[in-house]
Amino acid sequence: MNIEKIKKVLTVFVTTVILVGIMFSSYFGYQYVAEKTKKEKTLQTERRIPVRTQKVERRTLESRLEVKADLYPNEKVEIKPKISGRIIRLSKDDGTNLSYCVAVKKGEVIALLDQDELKSKVATAKASFNTLSAAYEVAKVNSDEAKREYDRQEQLFKVGAGTSFAFDSAKTTLLRSQALLKQAEANRNQAEANLRQAEITLDETFIRAPFDGVVTNKYVALGSMVTISTPLVEITDLYTIKALMNVPQHNLKDLRSKSTPIKLTSDLWDAPVEGVINRIYPTVDATTRTAIVEMLATNVALDTCQCVWKFRIGSYVRASILLSTHPNEIAVPVDVLLREGKYFVFVVEGDRVRQQFVELGVRDGTYFEILSGLKGDEEIVVSGQTRLTDGALIRKLNTVPQS
Repeated sequence: MNIEKIKKVLTVFVTTVILVGIMFSSYFGYQYVAEKTKKEKTLQTERRIPVRTQKVERRTLESRLEVKADLYPNEKVEIKPKISGRIIRLSKDDGTNLSYCVAVKKGEVIALLDQDELKSKVATAKASFNTLSAAYEVAKVNSDEAKREYDRQEQLFKVGAGTSFAFDSAKTTLLRSQALLKQAEANRNQAEANLRQAEITLDETFIRAPFDGVVTNKYVALGSMVTISTPLVEITDLYTIKALMNVPQHNLKDLRSKSTPIKLTSDLWDAPVEGVINRIYPTVDATTRTAIVEMLATNVALDTCQCVWKFRIGSYVRASILLSTHPNEIAVPVDVLLREGKYFVFVVEGDRVRQQFVELGVRDGTYFEILSGLKGDEEIVVSGQTRLTDGALIRKLNTVPQS
């Protein structure tokens, strides 16, 4: 009896041990398989190339020509007198002495030559004119009187009440008085012309500014004797500058005076200066095959005392000329493109990429126009593409948003 119980207990114990062993074996086997699967998945994930992607976008692109531009004043002239003389004033009407960087207005007197001798000539000419004008008036009165006497004698002669001698005498007197009148008129006119010339010469002692500008050079001092070939000062229009640039002849067809936009930039300025083409010069240089294009811009005085202006005459700047505009075009960043003979991008298809060749159009800064190869709704790789090959597996990192 006891032996039977012992057998039963042993059977239950062995069965329990076996079951527990099976349970432990199953648990640890499952853990092993799960861990192995996890490692395989991790390894497979690690083999995927990490990339960043972005949807292809449409943008308005501008085709621009980048050239160098030189800055010149709109006008610059050396002021020379029209007559010889001694300088008795070298200042503006308000008393400001004419010196470097002094601003002047168009028509403003900036210098004066000695007038004593010329004033005397004007007075002499005026006296002569007055005398000859009086002589002309006397001659005119005599002529009018002779004409009336002639008419009277003519009427008397026709009715037989006058003699032929009286009529002929009146006619001779009329002709003589008319000749004297013409001579007196000629003398008066000559005196008037002499007076006008003397006044013009006197007025030429006033040296005036031909346009609004700034004195940029002074060549003479007060009291100097000058001639018509002596430069007194140099006046430059610093208020308006012109930027001159050389444009290749094949680009001239895209340019229009008064409308084509230009943007000037310089490291010395905080912001670009925008304007339009003012003039396209009519000739092309036979050596460089370029034509000169001109843009005008308003200058700004930063320090009038030190004559510091925003645009410095003689310096060069960068000019960006708008040739054409391409609205709503498929565009990709420049650094996305790769090249194997032709340019291509990697298009995302699921968890793989496809090599897609593209045809490029205009470049606008950091973007290229795509003429063919993309429809505009694709997702492309924008980072990590240099490690890819056609059909490669990828692992997306955070997608780059559209700009």
